[in-house]
Amino acid sequence: MFVMGGGVKGRRVLGGWPGLKPEMLEGPGDLPVWNNYRDILAPVLTQHGADAQSLAQVFPNFPLQPLPLYS
Repeated sequence: MFVMGGGVKGRRVLGGWPGLKPEMLEGPGDLPVWNNYRDILAPVLTQHGADAQSLAQVFPNFPLQPLPLYS
């Protein structure tokens, strides 16, 4: 995912790069997931006014660990 816009702490990659060796891939050649999409969307929604209660409704039964996307 790419996050762009005002206030975004840019010029960095959040995650890891395990390489493309077969033992590092999952399934039929997929890269492993490093960041859950909900942990990326949560700070975006918060930036646009969502509070903790709203996030709990949007992402029920998921323990959010929002990534530090904004300065």
